[in-house]
Amino acid sequence: MMTEFRTEPLAQLACSTLVVCSFEGSTDAAGTAELLPSETKSLLEELRAGRELTGKPFECTLVHRPAGLAAQKLLVVGAGKKEKFNSSQLRRVAGAAVRFLRSRGIHDLAWA
Repeated sequence: MMTEFRTEPLAQLACSTLVVCSFEGSTDAAGTAELLPSETKSLLEELRAGRELTGKPFECTLVHRPAGLAAQKLLVVGAGKKEKFNSSQLRRVAGAAVRFLRSRGIHDLAWA
């Protein structure tokens, strides 16, 4: 496993898959999804309105060629309720993301 820390803006981060988390019950982008550019956040708001993205724990939503990002794919992982989120939940959310991507043959990711 190789770990690399990068500081460039998410919109300019060229990678195979960018992973962010989103909290349940939020009407707008919450969690690390709030760091995304406005074009991408508006896409996520449309998915929320269509009930395709709820933020429920470990729910994975994969978006191909997301608007406003240099990443090829965006994976939004549900982190559950914000008030119950802690470091243990973060580890479980990261594990869900890795399992989801690995099952689709994706072996590299950037985590926001």
